[in-house]
Amino acid sequence: MKRILKLDPHAKVVMCSGRGTPEVIQECLGYGAAGFVAKPFLPHVLADAVAAALHLPVFG
Repeated sequence: MKRILKLDPHAKVVMCSGRGTPEVIQECLGYGAAGFVAKPFLPHVLADAVAAALHLPVFG
């Protein structure tokens, strides 16, 4: 994510990880993630996170 944002500071990055602890989520958001989805996830949860990152209407 850091590399992506270094190449394009306006990129919208939604992180997905099996390590969805509050500390990991805060670290990712602190580094500039537009959202975070913990694995395992339902498809609509990921779609909602992407929609929110892009400021689109939420699907779920």
